[in-house]
Amino acid sequence: MVTSGAPANGIATNSATIRLSAGDELIDNASINFFISGTALFNPTRQNFITVATNNQGEATVYFTNAQTETVRIRAVFVSDFVEADSTFGMPASDADLLLEAQVLTSNVVAGGADPHIIDYFLTNALGQFFSGRQINYSVIGAAMLNPPMMDVTNGGGQTQLRVTRAVPGTVTVIAALASAPGIVYNRTRLTFSPSVLTQKISAEVQVDRAPANNIAANRIRYQVRSLDSNLPVPFTLVYFSAGGGATPIPDSNSTDASGYVTITLTSGSPGPVRVAATLDSGLGSTNYTGVTFI
Repeated sequence: MVTSGAPANGIATNSATIRLSAGDELIDNASINFFISGTALFNPTRQNFITVATNNQGEATVYFTNAQTETVRIRAVFVSDFVEADSTFGMPASDADLLLEAQVLTSNVVAGGADPHIIDYFLTNALGQFFSGRQINYSVIGAAMLNPPMMDVTNGGGQTQLRVTRAVPGTVTVIAALASAPGIVYNRTRLTFSPSVLTQKISAEVQVDRAPANNIAANRIRYQVRSLDSNLPVPFTLVYFSAGGGATPIPDSNSTDASGYVTITLTSGSPGPVRVAATLDSGLGSTNYTGVTFI
């Protein structure tokens, strides 16, 4: 089995796997010699040949990179037998094609407590490819502690993780930006740190879903803020909105009306699911996470 489609950036990898057997018997611990054409190189040797032993399933897997857009041929040799297959490297993505997505893993985090908010960031594109080895810089609007404090580098899955703590109740905005294109590829995520006792709650009603991903058609969500003790609507309180998946909430903040309601629309140019976060500026309520889909 051979994969294709990795960008030709000298970092992303395609892979090839062979299975060695004699009849129904899988052969382990056998040395397979791999060779590759073109300018591609195997990891980690950075050469155009490598020897890999089969595992207990009779399989041997190699990974290879390329800095040029081309189709290469991989040959796997065992004694006098061999198989060949082709693998293609595509055009490397420019920074303008990248998206920095955020997934908040926590809710109801108490200010001054031992537990932090945790955010997973993913550097991806509209095709769902992930990009490793890229520096992400962090900053925060509001008083909060970040760990790591300034930057991180995406791992093999295009991911970084950030932990955020705050001493007093309230809301902060965490900004993560691609170091090479901070004005183009960035993410702003609002986090609420609650007092020891929450007094408000946010509910959501998806009124329009599965809008076309054409940056024109919109999904729509209506929220309501109510008090926890009496379940009465909370009027004229400010709510902030953020979204992943390349979607844009309109507006990104607004106050509830006299009945505690506030409505937003969302547009996107990328199909797929979107996770929308609604947080109270007061820090008195937990964050509401609601999903919609663009098709």
